[in-house]
Amino acid sequence: MSRQTILTTSFWVALILIYFAFAFNLLPFGTAVLIVFINLGFAAATVYLNSLWGFKKYYREKHNWPYVLFSIVLVIIMAAGLGLMDKIFIGSNIRDLRPRDKPAELVFLRSAFWISMFHLGNTILLLQNRLQDQTVRSNQIHEEKLQTELKLLKAQINPHFLFNALNNIYSLSYMKSDAAPDGILKLSQMLRYVIEDCQEEQVSLDKEVEYIENYIVFQKMKSAENSNVNFSCDGLNRGLTVSPLLFLPFVENSFKFSRIAENDDSAIDIKLSSKDNVIKFSISNSIPLTGRTMKGAGTGIENVKQRLNILYPGEHNLEILKEEDRFTVNLELLPK
Repeated sequence: MSRQTILTTSFWVALILIYFAFAFNLLPFGTAVLIVFINLGFAAATVYLNSLWGFKKYYREKHNWPYVLFSIVLVIIMAAGLGLMDKIFIGSNIRDLRPRDKPAELVFLRSAFWISMFHLGNTILLLQNRLQDQTVRSNQIHEEKLQTELKLLKAQINPHFLFNALNNIYSLSYMKSDAAPDGILKLSQMLRYVIEDCQEEQVSLDKEVEYIENYIVFQKMKSAENSNVNFSCDGLNRGLTVSPLLFLPFVENSFKFSRIAENDDSAIDIKLSSKDNVIKFSISNSIPLTGRTMKGAGTGIENVKQRLNILYPGEHNLEILKEEDRFTVNLELLPK
């Protein structure tokens, strides 16, 4: 039995007991039963006509005058009916307790008051239920939208990575480098991670670190003499989990803007640590003179910003600093 059913049943049972308690103190048993069921009958008719038909048919959040008109007509009809029943079936049985010539207007107003109270209470309950349903539905739509956006963002990562990786393989092959076969093997290992492990919502931080290390090795294959890439992950709790490929766009961006494969003076520093289960990621790269006119931080950075807002709302702090000769990213993240 649902909570709503229990509450509805409890309400009507309590109302019956209250009616009986008052009626039995004033009237014989038969008359008391008659009064209770006539009043409850009209109250129930008002409530269920409103719930099952009127509210659904006429109520609108805007321009709801049809529902107002329906409510007025419903109250008038039910109050008039209750007053008539009162006069026909009840008045003659209790004339010793109240005058039979009691003004009809007073009887109608009394009936209209009680019918209005039932109708108003029922309408408030229906409005509350509708608001709750709208809230639940809105949350569902929002969650579905976020999941759709997240899937699209993930889908953007794989082609973007593959495009860059193939460019690297092409460069190695063009230079007839002996590192080309190792590069293809490394690319195969990285693609396996992207295709298989990254289908999960969360991956271990250990796997993400391994992927970044492989990516750095893969990039350095294009320039055997280049060793100005430092990646430290001291004091890192590798058992923590994060969204896959969350840090990669920053790493890709650093290799792109530093032009480290072309400039011996360029450098990239990457640090990853964790304290009190808060992951701290920072990456800083130099910007050569030939790259200082490049605008923006790339689609990869915008992509990861959106992912962070979807996956870690209020649980991350991203700081991006662009100076004349250096680009720095600091990210603090509270993993799930």
